[in-house]
Amino acid sequence: MTFPFSRRKPPPQPPEVPHGVPFAVTDELISCEGLSLSFGKGKSSSPAIADVSFSVFPGEFVCVMGPSGCGKSTVLNVLAGFIPPTRGRVLLNRERIGGADRHRGVVFQKPPLFEWFSVRKNIAFGPRMRGLPKGEIARLTDLYLARVGLEESADRMVYELSGGMRQRVAIARSLINDPEILLMDEPFGALDALTREQMQDLVRRIWWNTRKTIFFITHDVDEALKLATRVLVMSKSPGTIVKDLPAGFSRAYAEGADDRIWFSEDFYRARREILDLITGRSGDGAAGAAGADEQGAPAPERPFNASGARGGAPDGLCGTPSAGH
Repeated sequence: MTFPFSRRKPPPQPPEVPHGVPFAVTDELISCEGLSLSFGKGKSSSPAIADVSFSVFPGEFVCVMGPSGCGKSTVLNVLAGFIPPTRGRVLLNRERIGGADRHRGVVFQKPPLFEWFSVRKNIAFGPRMRGLPKGEIARLTDLYLARVGLEESADRMVYELSGGMRQRVAIARSLINDPEILLMDEPFGALDALTREQMQDLVRRIWWNTRKTIFFITHDVDEALKLATRVLVMSKSPGTIVKDLPAGFSRAYAEGADDRIWFSEDFYRARREILDLITGRSGDGAAGAAGADEQGAPAPERPFNASGARGGAPDGLCGTPSAGH
C-alpha cells in the first residue's frame, strides 16, 4: 500500500519542531487486523464491532464516520489500549498494544482536566509524572502553550476557561508527551460553530507543522473532509469498515488553497458520497436509512461555485482538488 503523500516532496520541517515524521514514510504505524469486540457474555452478549481491519501511516490524518452506535469510539478505545478486543489484534510499530501508555494521546469531547490546577500545571502534568528535569518541563510547557495559543492564559485556573480553551489545554497536555498518534473522540462536538471552526484550524495547523499522526472521530461530514487525508466510513452496528476514501482538501488548504475549496465540486462530490454511504442512498450504505444525513437533514442540492452560482456535481467517487495534487 502506498502512502498518499509519497507523490509529493514534503515541505521543509519547521525549525521549531523538535520531532516529527516526514510524509513520505510508508511503514505502518497502526495495524488493525480483524478487530471484533462484544460487550457482555453468553446470551446477553452484544457485538459492537466486527472484523475491523485498516492501517494508519505516519503523518496521516484519519477521520472515522458512521451511524450513531456503529462502534467508532469502541475502535478508538481499543487503539488507546483502554479495552482489549474480543478477537483480532492491533499493533503499534508492529508491536501488540497491551494497555494505555503515553505513546497514544487521547482527547475526549469533555476534557478530563484537573480543575484545581492552572493551565500551565495541567499541561505540565505528564512530563512531571515522567520525572523530566524542571528546566525541560518548563521549556516544553512554554512550547505547547504557544502552540495552542494559550500563553496569556497560562496561569488561569481551568474553571475560568471556555469550552474551546479547555480543549486547547487537553490537546497541549496530550501533545507534550510526544505520542506516536493522537486519538481524538469527537473533541469539538460540544462547541459552538465559530469556536469549532477555530479549533479545526488549530488542529490542522498542529498536524501540518508537527507531522503528528491523528485519528479523529466525528459525526460532521464537512469537518471530516476539512481535516482528513483519509475518511474511514463504518457500517451500522456491529460496525465494520465499508469504505476507505482518500481526501486531499486539508493538505491543499494547508499548502495555500483559499477557502473556496470547501465549496468546490470535488468537495461536494466527496461529501455526497460519504452521506450516501452512511444513509444508505448508495444502495450498499452504512445505515440503511434513506434521504437524510445523520443529523436528519436533507443533503444539499448543489454547492456554490466560485462565481456564486449553483453548479451541478456529477455522480462518481470523490476526487481531490487540483490545488492539492
